[in-house]
Order: sequence, then structure tokens, then C-alpha cells
Amino acid sequence: TLVNPAFAQLAQMQVEGIIGKNLLELFPHLKDDVLTQQYKNAIQTGEPFSIQYRDPITEGRFFEVMGYPSLEGIFVYFRDITDDAVHQQKLKDEESRVRSLAHNLPHVVTYQYLLPPSGKGYYSFISKAIERVLGYSSSEVLQNAELLDDGIHPDDVAAHIAAVTSSITSKAVYKSTYRQKTKAGVYRWVEVRSMPRTDYNGNLVFDGVIIDITEQKKLEQALLDQQKILQTFFNSTKDISIILDGACRV
Repeated sequence: TLVNPAFAQLAQMQVEGIIGKNLLELFPHLKDDVLTQQYKNAIQTGEPFSIQYRDPITEGRFFEVMGYPSLEGIFVYFRDITDDAVHQQKLKDEESRVRSLAHNLPHVVTYQYLLPPSGKGYYSFISKAIERVLGYSSSEVLQNAELLDDGIHPDDVAAHIAAVTSSITSKAVYKSTYRQKTKAGVYRWVEVRSMPRTDYNGNLVFDGVIIDITEQKKLEQALLDQQKILQTFFNSTKDISIILDGACRV
């Protein structure tokens, strides 16, 4: 019974050509549309509604549509939120790309760990690479952060706690290297790095990575063992021996 000029412009019609007409006759595409269902439900129940709606006629523009039923009928308000919706979709697409990259990095686990003011921390995100590195699924760790905390080698716990405490106190980068027990019960060497920040809820947030350095540690140990063997031979032989570097320096 009442149409403002903005609606007429949206419909690409004159106000006089809309007043008194059946909406479904003017816009047949709305017959089985979710907007029409919301409209009918509001009329029947007397309950207002609010939905986000993408109109196929207006080049796919997004609207926030709110309906308020009354004794005279229903007042329907359209707010064009296309720019907001496009921006939000771009953010979602970017987040999806970043998470896809995080899930597929070999030997690197990305995570976000939240420490609320109450004190009990939890993982809000951990990439699927955790299963390749430690055997646990991401859902298992999200449900129980202690799976990782309890799996740190006993000899490495003190240094780990000291590094965490220092990072929390100084808000500095956290970095620690330790042996982490896998789901299969074997230990793997990991290097963990993260940068703490405080979010708007007062939570301390650690955005970080867990890097599997087991093979690197094995190589380092093999080199040390080789040096020990060489040093033992060097000290025990009666033959003349000398060790030079690549520049022929003793």
C-alpha cells in the first residue's frame, strides 16, 4: 500500500505502477523465493524477521531485509549491504587460501593458542599437518590441548616452561626446542616459535609454528659422533696426523 522512491528505483519502475499491485505479479521470480517465505511466515505469526538476501534481478546485489508485521500489513525495509558482503567474502576467500597453505606445509604445523585471563589455555586453530608430524588429528588437539603439553619429554619440560614464562612476561617471541611424544609413543624433535599478542577480549594469543627438526637433529648427532671417532683416532694414533680446513688452515 506504500512504496518509497528508493524501492521504485530498485525495481526499475514508477511508484504509480507498483501501488495496489500484487508483488508476485510484478516480480514472478519471488514466488518460491526465501524472501517470500519469510514474508508469509511473518504475516502468519506476527513475528518480525531479518535476513541477508541476494537479489538475482539487481545484478546479484546483497540486502539486509527486515520485516515488521502490524495490523495494517507488513513494513519491509531493504538496506543495500553489497559492499560489506563483497568485503566479507574477500576476507573469507583470503582466510581460506591461508588455511589451505597452512594445512599443506610439509613438516610445519601452524597454530593459534589462546590463554584467557582465567588461565586455562586452548588451541583455537591447528593445521592438519599436526597429523603428519605427531599422529594426532587437528580435532583431537583442538578438543584437548594437554595432548601436546603432556607429551613433552621430561628432560625438556623445565626449559620449555621457562621459555613460555619469559615470553608471557616480556611479550617477546617464544622459541623453544624439545622432544615431543607422538601418538605412536615415539619422540620427535620439534622447534616451536610464536609471537604473543593480546586480543580485544584480553586473551593472550600465540600465533606460531611447530617445525619437525628430527632429521636435522639426527644429522647433527651423526656429525658429532663422527667428530668423536675422528678425535679418538687422532689422539690415539702414533702416526703423524694433521687436520686442515677447506682453506688449508690448521
